[in-house]
Amino acid sequence: MFSNWAGNQRFTPARRVSPRTETEVRDAVGAAALAGEGLRVVAPGHSFSPVHQTRGTLLDLEQLHGVTGIDATRRRVTTLPG
Repeated sequence: MFSNWAGNQRFTPARRVSPRTETEVRDAVGAAALAGEGLRVVAPGHSFSPVHQTRGTLLDLEQLHGVTGIDATRRRVTTLPG
């Protein structure tokens, strides 16, 4: 079962995937497509609305974190969503 941080949204997806790499994200999306099921993405679960609810695959990006690029000249950092 998944519950958002406030506890007002609860549901049980058919599958919950918590990828740690971009390759695992790609594989999860492909598996959901092959199964013909829906896929929703969630990171910290801050939404008060049921926008991330699914009966298919819930792609939980909380474990997908880290810095992927630094541009010191432009003072920008690129990170993964978790």
